[in-house]
Amino acid sequence: MDKIIFISGWGSVPSIWNPVMSNFMPNYGCNSLPWWDCLRRDKLNDNLLFKLLAEQEKPTILVGWSLGGMVTLSAAANFPKKVDGIVLISSSARMVQDKRYTGVSNRVLKAMKLRLKTDKQGLLNDFVVMGTSSYDLDRLAYMRKFFVDKALEIENDKLFKGLSYLQNYDLRDKLKDIRIPVNIIHGECDKIIDLDNARYLCDNLSNTNLNIIRGSGHFLIHSNPEIIIDSVKDLLEKV
Repeated sequence: MDKIIFISGWGSVPSIWNPVMSNFMPNYGCNSLPWWDCLRRDKLNDNLLFKLLAEQEKPTILVGWSLGGMVTLSAAANFPKKVDGIVLISSSARMVQDKRYTGVSNRVLKAMKLRLKTDKQGLLNDFVVMGTSSYDLDRLAYMRKFFVDKALEIENDKLFKGLSYLQNYDLRDKLKDIRIPVNIIHGECDKIIDLDNARYLCDNLSNTNLNIIRGSGHFLIHSNPEIIIDSVKDLLEKV
């Protein structure tokens, strides 16, 4: 049975994928991994995704949202023969800006780390607001409840490590090594990861398809799950 592995973004829990995964079970082996167990890049046994891919005999499809997308790109670069394709949602090769790359200021992530210690709920609430476009405002209350309530259950240490990963990890030099099909979905009005980051991925990966969702923000996993489902189905047909 072919396998699909889902990795969610910072602040989210694996169950966020349940509405999407239900469309592929039981025909495919689906697994949603906690992103905080997939951050280590130096030790195989300390990275759950790397460990699963090393043990997996059949090729696998990876689906990653935001930070989870960076994790899937890293896995594809490290295990090129174990990954058949990727669906990237609202993701990037690098989170932090520099002179030649559009991203967020490192100061923003540092401030998030500090606020995590004193105002965790306020930080998470503001994160949801920033990730929600005016087009999606009717779903804001739902996203606040579903995302924030679950995120509050995540230990601060894990959230802190996720922010450190976003501060420090840079996949730009690895993109040339990823030859598999990559379907990219990105909200036109994403204020957390700019649309330019999706365009950069398209320019630097060899086999991509970019679907820009008009009017949508960062939380496509909540606002447009049907588009994610269609993109996974499209990728399964390609591979």
